[in-house]
Amino acid sequence: MNAPADMIGFDPMLGQAGSPTSPTCSKLIPGLDRPNQILRSFVSTTSQAQIIMNTLKTFLFTTLTAALLFGTGCARQFDSVWVLFEESYCSDPWGTEFEDEGAKHKAVKEYLNEMDIRTFKVEAGADIEKSVCNSCECGNGGVLRAKVHEEDRQAVVAAGWYVEK
Repeated sequence: MNAPADMIGFDPMLGQAGSPTSPTCSKLIPGLDRPNQILRSFVSTTSQAQIIMNTLKTFLFTTLTAALLFGTGCARQFDSVWVLFEESYCSDPWGTEFEDEGAKHKAVKEYLNEMDIRTFKVEAGADIEKSVCNSCECGNGGVLRAKVHEEDRQAVVAAGWYVEK
């Protein structure tokens, strides 16, 4: 059976001409000289829309995740208070002979934790004027600062520290 000239390249299974650029396609769909351009334009627009949607989804997910992490991180912080201790020449309860300031701060933190005072940080405070007394209990001018849990304020004051103003 011979196909009409208009149907050369027609695939009955696909219902269309074999190639969108074949001369028979433009005969089947009058006015379409370049159907490939229309197809590419549609696919390109669809791809751009998908890219934009995927970008928006990623941005939204990242923003919500960051908000969740930062929001819960702030809720876990404890109220704290800074307290001060005037060091003596030789009667500090954690000792007086240390290799360096770091070792002394570690000993102070351990001492306070043994007293069930939750200590977050220990550091050197601003030195004050030395006392005129030179006995063991007199102040040597050194000051220690410690950041402790607010609920432990009374216990740390009872241990000889005072609250920083």
